[in-house]
Amino acid sequence: MLQSHVALLALCLAWTGTARAQDSTATLTGVVTNPRGEPVANALVVIVESHDSLRSGADGRFLVKSLAPGTYTVRALALGFSSAERKRIRATRGKNAQVELRLGHINCDLDCNPVIVKVRKDSS
Repeated sequence: MLQSHVALLALCLAWTGTARAQDSTATLTGVVTNPRGEPVANALVVIVESHDSLRSGADGRFLVKSLAPGTYTVRALALGFSSAERKRIRATRGKNAQVELRLGHINCDLDCNPVIVKVRKDSS
């Protein structure tokens, strides 16, 4: 009888430790959309501070599990669009932070090769 109580106590302690470990992190969910608000599949989503990256699903959605609590910059990139970035996304322990990343239009030349425009400031 004592062995069964000890085993039950050990099981309860193990389950409580697992629950606490899961509650000590945050999750981040979001969606990547194009300029018209339509989902963008396979976009690269980067959590800048943690250097984590993942791809959006066919529905443009993404999920980051077990994120350490803190404040993050989230960036999305996809071929044919300019990138989107959201700063100061707050991930709170035991909660889910949500973000929408709306990609922008990209300027193209006649062959739709991306045109990168750099503005240089003259020192004169």
